[in-house]
Amino acid sequence: MKWLIGSMTAVLLGVGPIQADVDVVVGNIELHPWDANANPGFEPYANYWATVYEDAAGTDPTSVWFVHNGTDLEIVSWNLDDESDWYLVQRGDTFSRDTINRGLFPVLFTTEHPRPPVSIGTEDFYLGVNASTFRGDRDVFGWVEIGNSPDGLVQLDDATAYGVGIIVGTTSVVSEPGALCLLLLAAGSGLLAYRLRRQSPLVRKE
Repeated sequence: MKWLIGSMTAVLLGVGPIQADVDVVVGNIELHPWDANANPGFEPYANYWATVYEDAAGTDPTSVWFVHNGTDLEIVSWNLDDESDWYLVQRGDTFSRDTINRGLFPVLFTTEHPRPPVSIGTEDFYLGVNASTFRGDRDVFGWVEIGNSPDGLVQLDDATAYGVGIIVGTTSVVSEPGALCLLLLAAGSGLLAYRLRRQSPLVRKE
């Protein structure tokens, strides 16, 4: 058994640290009401705007502007130089490249395909945002909890993971499929080698 543990440890060490380059940051998504005083001379075509920072340091923002009429939400404008896609998500959802590609979330907006308004009702809700880092990879995954009241929308909480998916409503990241496969492969290889070693007949040296 010691040999099995040693073999699996060696394989796992070869995999290297899992998610070592992942940063989870609270505060890198911001919701703002439209401020007419800060935008003199501009017609308020939206009543809210939201920003997500594409780097963990919070220095590279990209924004969308949207209209909220009490029950529906519609994004009507966005930054042209950067991209961010927005979805309606729920607490506990696994928000990752895999689940986005599988179409598990109602789409509020993607840069390539603006969508019609999404009904959010009158309760508090969550939005998920997927954006790109400076490398151009689509590997920024965040969520923002928004309070919905007759007085308007207010941000309650948020978290953003850089490099891997995130569980909505938490700061827990999603295991990378590649790393998980390597772990399973390491465990399977170790168990198989151990079984074969036990089944091999002993050879007595004369």
